[in-house]
Amino acid sequence: MAGRKPKPTAVKKLEGNSGKRKLNIKGPVPAKGMPACPDWLMPKVKKKWKGKGY
Repeated sequence: MAGRKPKPTAVKKLEGNSGKRKLNIKGPVPAKGMPACPDWLMPKVKKKWKGKGY
């Protein structure tokens, strides 16, 4: 398909539906919340991931 990729429905909802077109309610829904911290990250980066600074 040529051209720009379509925005996900969740992003359109957050930005506001400026085109006033029907939204795709059957599209994929992103998971809510923060994903878990990967085990392979270094300890310094894990602290930053969890929001505890540097």
